Amino acid sequence: RSYQSIGDIEKATIYADLLCKTINRDQNWDDEGFIICFSTYGEILENKGKYEDAIYVYNRVLDRYMQLYGVNDIKLFNSYYALARIYLNIKDYDSSLSLANKALDVANKANKIEEQILVKLFLIDIERLNGNLGKAISDCEILIEQINQLEEGNRLRSSYDNMLALLY
Repeated sequence: RSYQSIGDIEKATIYADLLCKTINRDQNWDDEGFIICFSTYGEILENKGKYEDAIYVYNRVLDRYMQLYGVNDIKLFNSYYALARIYLNIKDYDSSLSLANKALDVANKANKIEEQILVKLFLIDIERLNGNLGKAISDCEILIEQINQLEEGNRLRSSYDNMLALLY
């Protein structure tokens, strides 16, 4: 991950390949660290444009997270979202849309607002690329209203917290 973060994708790939080759196929799949490493390997493959390999890796990560945590855990979000991005890159809009909706469903169930907004923006982009400009504009207007409501709620909560601090 360190090599990837500094932009040295080649070294990151070498070490990720080495990690995956040295660990037995199903060994350590209960280890969260290994799952995260494998997910990072998926990111590296995605960044290199090796989409079929990245899809395979992300699906393995997704399957393992489902086995360990169930189908509604927020840990599934990144894998669904990554797969949606890849399918968008290869212009498989239906698969991308389906996976993005699964990511949104997980984010909604976990009440993760930032993830919800991220996926909604992604869905709007899919609509735009798929030729549904009217729906994309309508969805964008709805999202802007939701964001404004969240910001207003945060301001009210902050004002309330400040009043409480003054009282105590």
